[in-house]
Amino acid sequence: MRRIYIFSTLLLAVLTANLSAQCSAGNGTQFSDCLTSGSTTINISGTFTVNGNVDLSGKTINLGSGNKELTLTGIVTISSTTVFSGSGNVKVINGGNSACGNSGQCIINVATLNFRIASGGYATLADALSGILPVELTAFKALPGTSGIDLLWSTASELNNARFLIERSGSDGYFRSIGEAKGAGTTSTPQDYQFTDRAPLPGSNYYRLRQEDYDGKFEYSQVIAVQSRESSAEAMKVAPNPVDGRQIRLEMPSAEMPVRIELMDAAGKRTSLVFSAMERAMEADLPQNLSAGMYYLTAVFADRVLVSPIVVR
Repeated sequence: MRRIYIFSTLLLAVLTANLSAQCSAGNGTQFSDCLTSGSTTINISGTFTVNGNVDLSGKTINLGSGNKELTLTGIVTISSTTVFSGSGNVKVINGGNSACGNSGQCIINVATLNFRIASGGYATLADALSGILPVELTAFKALPGTSGIDLLWSTASELNNARFLIERSGSDGYFRSIGEAKGAGTTSTPQDYQFTDRAPLPGSNYYRLRQEDYDGKFEYSQVIAVQSRESSAEAMKVAPNPVDGRQIRLEMPSAEMPVRIELMDAAGKRTSLVFSAMERAMEADLPQNLSAGMYYLTAVFADRVLVSPIVVR
């Protein structure tokens, strides 16, 4: 009988210890109470803000499932044993963190933050955020393709990444935006991107990426160069150029006929053109609603693309 009593007492002590090691918080006050109670795991049951400085050394902050968000406004002390788990986000406002831009605000994916804390040995959450690059670009290359020049790039992780602007330059060294790709926001999952420049310049083309955050901050990638497949011997002839009216005459460099002919504006919007006849020399009417500016006449063949810039007045 005494053995049963001793076993029951030990079991109750273990259960009590396990219960006291965990605490649930649905608002800032409950979160502070969980910290002072000595609980090692705090289960977040809602979306709320914690004001003031807090010490999360040795604590596990479990956001659980769903799209929860924990906002911290003060200086957050952490250690290598601090763990953020679950599938939500952690938002830091100010907290001594200059890495969050002029807004003083960072929103971090739990998986990215948890990995950073475990591997960095940081003293505060601000230090951990300052060590995260907005975008970790792992590859960026350009390859001539059948429809133009294919740009391929990859990221290992992203932080508040709104978009990539694709910029191109010719021999003049002046970069112009030719398109964009939407970013993945904040993620620790590798991402792959692709963009096709369907109207490359004759000769050498130089490309770079302008990565923009939600708060307007931006960074440039390295510049890469690629040679267009089009040669001077294959150049199309367009007349008149500049175009004052709405009719053009196009002369192909050979008897081979293209699959289609398109007009592309600087933003990449394409309009198919209808010619009088698919012949080596042909005439066509441009759309009536064209604004003045630079356009690219693109002849798409089975194995290559020929491009001729035109100016519409």
